[in-house]
This record gives sequence, structure tokens and C-alpha cells, in this order.
Amino acid sequence: RRPALRLFAGTLAAAAAILAVARLVPRAEGWRALEVTGGEIALDGEAVRATDLARLGPAIMGADALETGASHVRLALADRYRLDAGPGTRLRPREFARAVAADEPARLAVEAGEILLWRNPARGGGPLTVATPAVQIAVTGTVLGVLCLADGTCVSVAEGGVTVDCCGGCVQAGESHVHRAGLPCAHHALAAAPDRAHAERLTRFLAELARTVPDFAAESSPGAR
Repeated sequence: RRPALRLFAGTLAAAAAILAVARLVPRAEGWRALEVTGGEIALDGEAVRATDLARLGPAIMGADALETGASHVRLALADRYRLDAGPGTRLRPREFARAVAADEPARLAVEAGEILLWRNPARGGGPLTVATPAVQIAVTGTVLGVLCLADGTCVSVAEGGVTVDCCGGCVQAGESHVHRAGLPCAHHALAAAPDRAHAERLTRFLAELARTVPDFAAESSPGAR
């Protein structure tokens, strides 16, 4: 009996040790799919029907590349980020989510299309860069839009601020920055942005955040409004 008791006690001790270690290991903060209009996206080049949003989030987490095709995709990354990706968008979701979960410098590669992004300032985290084929955008603000153009990038900010590497330009809330190959960088008021539809989508995104994110106004950057 005593050997059996010792074995049982040893098993309990091992299980307790495993549980203690598990508590110390941070859980990965994966993507959640909130809405997909259009019904189909592509993950790593494979078409995926968006009929089950609960399963779609983990599938996106495991994919190197996401292409929205004709769909509009709305995602959340824990309570840290909200991301809207418009039709024709291609981005890299996995490396970004892993860096965010580890509180490391995060890079979101947007290779085509348009994203609207909210970063929750209450959750902190490492530095954030949004990269397009044309520019690198250091994000210090909380609500922004990035539109990949045929010959450049448009960056618009609704709250906070960003720095665009091509000319060291700082884009503040209510401003839009356009970089086109071979042309000087141009700043505009958001209300007078060259791509009015992009600016209007960002404004609607901001209003949607205010309606759907608890205490959004309190979490927003000081002085951003």
C-alpha cells in the first residue's frame, strides 16, 4: 500500500507542478472574427467560407496570409485591437498576433487594400508598425486608416498620431498623409482628404467603436479628440 500511496502522492505533486507552470505561461491572444460580409475569404491561398465565425478566428490565427477578396472582414485581437479589412485587402495576421501576445514590437504587414485599425491604449504593449509596400508607419495613436494605392499609401488618423518613415512626417488626429512614388509627401485635413471615401469609412469606423467598445472615450488617447 505504501508504494501505491507514494506513487499517488507523486502523481498529485507532478500534476500540481504542471498546473503551476501553465499559470505562468501567457495564453496566446488569438483573432476573433466579428463579421464577414461577402461570405468567403482566402487563407494562405485557400478559399474559406465564413459560415462559422467561431472557427474562423483560430483559422486566421494559423494563417500567414489573409486575403479578403470581395468580402469585408471585421476582426478583434483580444481586447487590444479592432481591425476592419476592406475588399481587396491582403495582410499578414499570424506574425502580428504572436508579437502582440508576447508584448513584443509588432509589425502588421498590409500588402494591398485598406485597413481601419483601433489600438486600445489601456492595454499598452510593445511598439507597433504598420508596413505597406511603400512606407513604414510607426503608430503612437489609437484610430487610423491605411489605404494602399497603386503608386503609394494614404494614411489617415482619427485619434492619436503616427509617423511615416518616407519623409519623417507626423500625422495627427484629423489629418491625412499621402505618399506617392516620385512626388512630394502631401498633408491634408481629413475632411479634405483626396480619397473622400477612405476618410468617410474611417469616420464611420470611429463612430462604430464609440457604439460598440465599452468605455471607448475613456480608453482613447488623452487629447486625441
